[in-house]
Amino acid sequence: MTKIKRNDTMTFEVKKNNKGCKLKIKGEMNIFNAVEIKNSLVDNLLDSPKIEIDLSGVSEMDTAGFQLLVMLKQEADCLNKGFKIVSCSPSVQAVLELYRMKDYIIKQ
Repeated sequence: MTKIKRNDTMTFEVKKNNKGCKLKIKGEMNIFNAVEIKNSLVDNLLDSPKIEIDLSGVSEMDTAGFQLLVMLKQEADCLNKGFKIVSCSPSVQAVLELYRMKDYIIKQ
């Protein structure tokens, strides 16, 4: 397991094996952390056959955080790679429902 701490507002954990990559984001997923989150998400997607993301620890999500999820989902689809959100915090659920994208981002 690799743990990358961005700052006091966000922690990014990565677990990789030959089957894929599991990511856990804790803290704020917003414009202030967008570049670091995007780089980590894209790098891990490109290096893995599938990606699973746990967002249960996200305390805040703004439009930039939402756009990162949409971008990653679209990129995974284009590359024929697996993409799955395994858990969402109430903050993430609220944003996905606001934009009416819950069914697009989270497929059961």
